[in-house]
Amino acid sequence: MCKPLLSILVATLLILGCLSTNRSHHRSPSTDLQQPKTRGTISWEWSYPPEAYQGEKVPIRLQVVNNSSVSEQITIQIISTTDFPTVPPRNFFLAPGERREETLYVVVPTNISPGEYRFKLKLGEASQEIKINILPKTREYIIDYSLNIENSGASEAYDVKIYFPILPNTPYQEAHLVESPTLDYQLDEDLNRVGVVSLPTIPPNSKVRIPIKYRVKTTTMTLKPRQRAGFPTNSPQLSRYLAPSDKIESDHPLIEKEAKKALGPENIAGRVLGEYEKAKLLYNHVRNIMQYKPQKERRGALQALLTRQGDCEEYTDLFIAMARSLGLPARRLHGWSYNRRTGEWEGHAWAEVYVDGVWVPSDLTWGLEKNGSKTDHFGRITADHVIFRVGEGSPPLGNALYRWEYKYQGEPPELRVTQNLRIEPVG
Repeated sequence: MCKPLLSILVATLLILGCLSTNRSHHRSPSTDLQQPKTRGTISWEWSYPPEAYQGEKVPIRLQVVNNSSVSEQITIQIISTTDFPTVPPRNFFLAPGERREETLYVVVPTNISPGEYRFKLKLGEASQEIKINILPKTREYIIDYSLNIENSGASEAYDVKIYFPILPNTPYQEAHLVESPTLDYQLDEDLNRVGVVSLPTIPPNSKVRIPIKYRVKTTTMTLKPRQRAGFPTNSPQLSRYLAPSDKIESDHPLIEKEAKKALGPENIAGRVLGEYEKAKLLYNHVRNIMQYKPQKERRGALQALLTRQGDCEEYTDLFIAMARSLGLPARRLHGWSYNRRTGEWEGHAWAEVYVDGVWVPSDLTWGLEKNGSKTDHFGRITADHVIFRVGEGSPPLGNALYRWEYKYQGEPPELRVTQNLRIEPVG
């Protein structure tokens, strides 16, 4: 499991150190597969997500098999409360021995109250009741990111500068700094804003608290681009996200070979893949070949491919490397995600791929289950994600959660920096 980030001491560092993000092992609750059922010569199995968000279309899938020697007429229905739009029933014939999969969609109104709702799934006269927990489409959080600095030495530290990330604004996240000291700002190579606090001095045997607090609003969003205006994929603004980098070995022959394999045969008549279709095939391919296994440290795309194992870091690195090898710009996102099983916030990493003029979120491990089931999160991000940083890290902050520098004369001061990260829901 991930290391929980809620109301815990993240780390203590001495002198000229910096804090890197916690290893991210997160995967989320996902599809609840039902046990197969039979009725005479018909056998079937329903599957559905136990959770959904306001405004979403919820897929409820049926696999049905006709085990008889004659054709059978099948009628399937989903019966819900008046809070939901009616789902039209579906009728079809099954030939002897035929297996078929059907998907019906329940549309969740945007104004429905969050909570647990019951549905009745009917196949002919047979029925079963299921429950789906409807979650808010938008969430708000207060994030306390305050730093505490202690100088336990006998020397003064002066001209002290503390660097920390300003949480970014994206199409699915609004972040506002609501408490902080006077700041200067810098931009890194990924256009993340970095806050800089300047302290004239930290005397010997003294403590300084730097209050940093955000109010963040996140939104569950499904995004399928349709040739929107944006940079072409070969533009200079995107070159950083097409090149190989540390742990993302997109120019390695094995990565390139696997990416081409993911797209399937090239000689199918009339088969032309767009950017979106290529990215979706890569997403599915990485999920299919990888086995989820928490790692102690980030191992990178090539090791992920060779071992076929990893957590969100390895899944994400492999997907990004394969996308870049095909000329699709892709980048990492670091942040936190809320684990509804444990009730804790955990470090997490996911990807964005630039297709058809839009950065499309692609969470490779959100929705993976131990029983092998998967919920599709290509082009979908949930309000349980908070973005800490876009990209792989660059000066002045790099991959750190914070960094500091200072001057001194004579014996070096003994500085220790601690951080209590707390994420609390609003309302």
